[in-house]
Amino acid sequence: DLQGMGKMEVDDPKNYAGPNKNYDHIELPAPESAGREPIGERITAALNAFVFDTNSSVDEGFKHELVFTAATKKKEFAVHSKGGREDAVKLLRHRVLKRLVNIVLTDHAEHFQAGEKAWNGFGFDNGCALYAPYMIMPLEGVVAKEKYPEEFDVLISGVEELRYSVQFVEKISLKGLNVAERAALQLLDVVSWMKLDKHRHIQFNNKAYYTSTKCPEERMEGGKVIKNGFEKSVRPIGSHLALQIDGKVSPFFKGQKLMDFIKDICDVRDIGRNRVLTEQIKGLCVISTHLPHNRIFQIKGFTKMSARDLTFDMRLESGDTKNTSIEEYYAEKYKLNLRYPDLPLIEERKGTKASYHPIELLMIVDGQRVSNTKSSPMMIADLIKRAQKRPPELFKAIEEQAYKAFLDGSKHENLNTFHCKVTSKQISAAADILFPPTVMTMSGRAGDDFKFAEKWKLGNNDRFVQPAKQTGDMYCILFDRCYSERDAEDAIRKLFDSGRQRGMDLDARRVKIMPMSSSFEELKRFMTSKADKVQAIIGFTSNNTDCVHENLKLFEAETGIVTQHCTKKVVDQVLQGKPLACGNILMKFNQKLGGVNFKIEVPEQLIKHAPELASKSKTWFTKTRMFIGLFVSHAGPQSFADRTAGIPQSEPTVVGLSYTTTVPTRQDGWWFMQQPGENLILDMVDHIVKALSNFRTVTGALPNDVTVYRNGKSEGEFKALSTEADQFKEAFERVQRGYNPTLTIIVTCVGSNYRMAIEGHGTYENVPPGTCLTAEGCNPFYKEFVMVSQRAIMGTARPIRHNVVHESQGSVGKKLSIDELKIITNALASATGIVTAPISLPSPIDSAEKVANRGRNNYKALVNADDASTASSGPPREFQHDGTDDFFAKLTIKLQTKIKNTHYWA
Repeated sequence: DLQGMGKMEVDDPKNYAGPNKNYDHIELPAPESAGREPIGERITAALNAFVFDTNSSVDEGFKHELVFTAATKKKEFAVHSKGGREDAVKLLRHRVLKRLVNIVLTDHAEHFQAGEKAWNGFGFDNGCALYAPYMIMPLEGVVAKEKYPEEFDVLISGVEELRYSVQFVEKISLKGLNVAERAALQLLDVVSWMKLDKHRHIQFNNKAYYTSTKCPEERMEGGKVIKNGFEKSVRPIGSHLALQIDGKVSPFFKGQKLMDFIKDICDVRDIGRNRVLTEQIKGLCVISTHLPHNRIFQIKGFTKMSARDLTFDMRLESGDTKNTSIEEYYAEKYKLNLRYPDLPLIEERKGTKASYHPIELLMIVDGQRVSNTKSSPMMIADLIKRAQKRPPELFKAIEEQAYKAFLDGSKHENLNTFHCKVTSKQISAAADILFPPTVMTMSGRAGDDFKFAEKWKLGNNDRFVQPAKQTGDMYCILFDRCYSERDAEDAIRKLFDSGRQRGMDLDARRVKIMPMSSSFEELKRFMTSKADKVQAIIGFTSNNTDCVHENLKLFEAETGIVTQHCTKKVVDQVLQGKPLACGNILMKFNQKLGGVNFKIEVPEQLIKHAPELASKSKTWFTKTRMFIGLFVSHAGPQSFADRTAGIPQSEPTVVGLSYTTTVPTRQDGWWFMQQPGENLILDMVDHIVKALSNFRTVTGALPNDVTVYRNGKSEGEFKALSTEADQFKEAFERVQRGYNPTLTIIVTCVGSNYRMAIEGHGTYENVPPGTCLTAEGCNPFYKEFVMVSQRAIMGTARPIRHNVVHESQGSVGKKLSIDELKIITNALASATGIVTAPISLPSPIDSAEKVANRGRNNYKALVNADDASTASSGPPREFQHDGTDDFFAKLTIKLQTKIKNTHYWA
C-alpha cells in the first residue's frame, strides 16, 4: 500500500542548466483531492498497468558500481562511456558490457555469493550499475585478453589492459513507503528487464523490440523493416506500485550490404547525385568487412571521387612514400580487386580527419532505428496505421508482450532473487467524463454535431467572432502547373464567397493568379519582391510531399507575408462546393489574417450540477487571465566524431512560445534559440516581458492570472522545471514595478505510457473525450491529473499527464483548485480555433509546439538550401557555431519571424 508516502522522483534528470545543479531542496505543490461537487459523469477505466507486488520483497537492495577501464598506449577510459550515442554503437556497447560482466561473475563466483545465494539474479543496467539483494565486497582485477568478447575489438581497438573494479554505492530500502523512492524504482526497473534474452530483444532505455523468428520482421520500402515491441515503466498509481506496458512499432534499417541498400533506392549510376540516397546514408552506421578486426563507423556522405581517381601518398616499409590510388591500395594491401572502382567512395565521419571506403566493402549494422527525417510520408502513414490498435487488440497485445518479456507473473529468476513479482492483476481506476466547454460564434451558441457530442458545427450562417479584413492585394501561386488559371480563379471565388458568409471582408478580384515552379530561388525572389506590398499568398500544390510548404513558411517569416498552403485534394473539394473543405481553410485563413473564429465559455452543466464551482469560473476565460504555452524542441544528437573533435553543435534547441490575449482562441507567439540539449529554458525573461507588453497593448491592462503549460517528459524534470518560475517573476517586475499576478505552471507530459479503456459488452472500448482519471489512477505524490480530451477515431486514445510544478498566490488573481484545472485544461483542448472538435493537448502547448516546429523547419530549410554540395554533412558557414557565447541569440535574430499579432501557424 503506497498511501501516505512522501515526495519522490521517478526518472533521472536529463540536461539542466549547470553541470551539478541540485534541486532536491525544492518543494513541489502538494497533491490535492477533488472537491465535493461533480465535474462530470463517473465511470471506471481499465489501465495498461499491472500490480508490482513488493509486499514480500527483501528488506534492502544494494547498488554497486562495476566499472571496466580500458588502457591503450595513449589514454585510459571507462568502457561504458566509450563510443557514440548512435543505436548501433549503443547496442554493441551493451553486448560487450554484458559479456564482460558475465566473465567477471563467472571467474569470481564465490566472491559474488552470500551463503548459498548465487549471482544469477543480479540486475545490470547496461552501464556500470550492478544491483544485488546483499552487499558485495570490493573487488579489483584484470580481464585476460583471451577472454575478451569477439565484439570487443569492434568497439575498442588497441587495448593493452582491461581492468575492472567493484565498489558498493548505496543501500536501497524496498520496504513500506520507501519502495516508491527514485532509487528503488530504478532498481525494480532494471531487474525486471534482465530476463529479456539478448538474441530476442533489442533494448533502448525503456523500449524493447523483438528479433526472434516468432515475431518476424515485415519488409518496408528502401531497405527497411518493421519490428514490433513494447515500452514499460514502473511508477506509483493510486495505492499501488504499477508496471505499465504499452505496445510499440518502429522501422529499422535492415542489416545488409550497403550496396544492396543503395540498389533498393536508386540506380548505381545515380550514386552521389541522388539527394534522397544522400540523405538516407548520412549518419548511418556501417561496419567494414575486409579487416582482421572490423570496426563500426558513421557515414558522413559520398565523395565526388572514385577509388580509381582518389590518390594519396602511402608510406612503404622502406620508409619511402608512393602515390597510389584507393583501388591500387586495396589490391596491394588486402589482395582485393574492387568490383566497382568507378563509384564514389564513402567518407567516414571522423572529426577533422578524412577516411574513405569503397561502398562494396561495407555492411549496414543491424538494430538502427529509422528517424522521422529518413521516413517517407507513405512509410509514416503505414506505421501509424500499424500502431493504431483498437482497445481490444491493444490490451490483448499488451498481455502477450508481458508474457514474452516474462512480466506476466510467471517465473522470473531476477525478480525472485529480490522476492518481488509482477501479478496478472490489471489496475482499474475511477474517472470522470468532464463537462465540455460551451462554444460561441458571433451568431450565438454553436450548434451541436449530432454524430459526436463533443463536436460543434460551423454552419453557413455562423459568423466568426472577429472576421478578418482584406487590406491589400493577394497572390495565388500555382506550383508546377497543378491547376489551370481558370480553375484556380473558380476555387478562390468559391472560397472567398464562403468567407464573406462568415463575415470576412474578402474580394476575389484582388487575388492575382501566378504559375510558378517549385524552385527555392524563384519563390524567394518573388516573395522578397512583394514584401510590404501584398497581404497574403495562397499556394496550390499537387501534394504534401514536395518542399513547397517548408519554403513558403521560411519566406513567410523572412518577408512578413502570410501564406496559406492548399493541396490539390482539398482544392478539388472546394471546387466541388463541399462546405467542410471551405470551412477548414477559412478557419485557418481568418486566424492568419488576425481574426478570431469562436470563443469558449464555461460549461453550461456547471451551473446546474456544481454551482459552487460555477461561481469560481468567472475569471477562467476572460481577458484578466493569460495562458502561455512553452515547448522545448531539441536537435538530434551530435555525432560522436564531432564531439570527440570538440566541434560545438550548431543546430539549436528551439523554444516555441505562444500566449493568449483577449480570449483563449486569440493567440500570438514566436520562437527563439538556445544551446542544444538544454531542457531548461535559460533566458526567456525578455520574451515574457514582450508577451506581457503585447497583452497589455491589446487588452488595456496586464493579466491578474498567468497560467503556463510547459512540455516535459518525466517526474525527474519537475523540480528543475519549477525553477523557471523565477524568470517569470523577474519579468513581472520588469514589465511593471510591483506587478505580482498569480502564477501557475503545469508540465504537460505527452510521452506517457498510460493507456485507458472502458469495458463494455464483454470487450474494451475507447473512453469518451474529456475522460479524466481520479486520484486513484494518478501518481499520489504530485498535483497531477491524467486526461483524454480527444475522441480516438482510430486506435486507442493516449492520455496526457498534467502536473502542477509551481503555483504562487499573487497580489491579484487566485490559485486554481485541481477541479478547476481539469475543466480549464479540457476546455482549452477545444480552443485551437481551426477544428470543431477537441484535440489531445490544451491549445497553448499545442500552439507552442507548432511554433517551435516552424522555427526548426525554417532553420533546416535554410541549411538545406545553402548546402550546395550533396556530400556536405554540416551546416553552411554562416550557421556553424562560431564559439561565441551569444551565437544562439544571434541565430534567434536571424531566424525570427516578421509576422506580428496573428495566429500565423494555424
